[in-house]
Amino acid sequence: MRCRAATIAGATCLTLASPLPLAAGPWSREEGTVFLSFSLSGEETQTNLMLGQVEPDRFASLYAEYGLGHGLTAGLDIGYGEVSQMAVAYLRYTFTAPDARLQLAVDAGLGGRWQDGADTIGLARLGASVGYGFGEWSAGVDWLPLGHDGGWMTLEAVTLTDPETGDVIWQTEGTLGLHMGARVRVAFALKVEEWPDADLTVTARPSVIYSFSDRTAVQLGAVAGLEGSEALGLSLALWQQF
Repeated sequence: MRCRAATIAGATCLTLASPLPLAAGPWSREEGTVFLSFSLSGEETQTNLMLGQVEPDRFASLYAEYGLGHGLTAGLDIGYGEVSQMAVAYLRYTFTAPDARLQLAVDAGLGGRWQDGADTIGLARLGASVGYGFGEWSAGVDWLPLGHDGGWMTLEAVTLTDPETGDVIWQTEGTLGLHMGARVRVAFALKVEEWPDADLTVTARPSVIYSFSDRTAVQLGAVAGLEGSEALGLSLALWQQF
């Protein structure tokens, strides 16, 4: 299935100057706050691009979070592709304090997957994530040759299981993000996935995020298959926090 929407990057930092991430991770959302992300993307295989046969698979997604307080965050992840669709609702619990550099969280939820001409497949989600925020480095210092105003690292693992058949979708994603200024962030994600009856795939997902304010941002991203996938594509997302 080309529309793999179980985990979609999309959460804002608490403030523009915060070292917290601009990508989904273990950080809990403040009680009563809402975050929405809407994205559009298109992917084509490298072979078709070289042959000039460009008919990209289009995909739309909606991601939402709502802060419940006491370390709890409710999430909704909906993906709509040309052939199949998926929706998952889940609850995340963050063990650590909001201002802690090291963040740990687990989540669980339920959802479904729909494919043209096939019955609905139920899904049970289990996930775990770890994150770390760090301070600024000057150019030429430490192991990064690039100066920045702080950043974050996250690692997230998710399983989506069909309770009837026992088939499991495995997804793991690691992200490194850097604050390059008051409004510009860059992020690089590496995603590993394995779907039933399909080969394991590894994709690189770099992106640039521009914040218009502390509540609104846009993200321009790319995807490139590294292993088990020939995908090349672009995505555009709008993020809004209330």
